[in-house]
Amino acid sequence: MNTPSQVLAAIILQQLVGEHLLVPDALGKLHARLAEGKLRPEDWRLAIELGDSEVTEHGPGSSQETHD
Repeated sequence: MNTPSQVLAAIILQQLVGEHLLVPDALGKLHARLAEGKLRPEDWRLAIELGDSEVTEHGPGSSQETHD
């Protein structure tokens, strides 16, 4: 059974992926630490930078969404 912290962490991370700030590959690494409250600023920074470089290289995601 998932704890409320784990559920909230999953929702937060899915929102960040949906906004193309994180790549789905980063979810496994961040989920447990976020749920435990143990993420450091540098953890977020690296994950966001990797997500940003993925979007820059391949466009805004495989869903081909466009933003106005």
